[in-house]
Amino acid sequence: MHAGSTWGSARQLTLAREEAQKALALDPALPEANALMGVMAGNCDYDWKEAERRFRLALAQDPVPTQVRELHAIFYLLPMGQLEEAIEELRRALQQDPLNSVTRYRYAISLAAAGISYESESELRQVLEIDPRFFPPRYTLASGLYVAENSPKRWNRRRLPTQWRLPIRLWRLRGRPCSSSAGSLSAQRTRSRNFERCLVSIRTIYFSSIY
Repeated sequence: MHAGSTWGSARQLTLAREEAQKALALDPALPEANALMGVMAGNCDYDWKEAERRFRLALAQDPVPTQVRELHAIFYLLPMGQLEEAIEELRRALQQDPLNSVTRYRYAISLAAAGISYESESELRQVLEIDPRFFPPRYTLASGLYVAENSPKRWNRRRLPTQWRLPIRLWRLRGRPCSSSAGSLSAQRTRSRNFERCLVSIRTIYFSSIY
């Protein structure tokens, strides 16, 4: 239902609504179903007042389920610009389930959104320690390292992990202008090969934990 409600087709969205409504017909106070309706109200219908109402119902029971805190933080608090509240909500979710890699990843993303980069990076690496096969943190770290590599004042090169140095160096080579001399064709070919190697290296790093 979650996938259908936020990223799926119209048919999947319809099915997600129907299933959530069936659950609420059985238990109008069911936190997970109200949270899911809140996600769809805000992120699919752009009805943020209804989303607020649904999440208020979802958070009314004690204890609040971990998934409800996650959905509230990611799909309501963050879009509404309430960064500190989103971070605190996810921190509470982690207290309930500290080994949940998805929750910790979302916590790291929220920290990054608030500009707390160093702590965000630390959390991303903790996610990989918990679940080395979970690829989103690798993608996020790679993206952050690329940005940092292009902002030298913001990055200490000695902290750059060895496995990232080749792909980032090759990525930077992709945009270097070729000389107009007789050797320019050779330089263009070399740059093209380097760029292809860059793509292969980055793709390998991103997805090495999947297979």
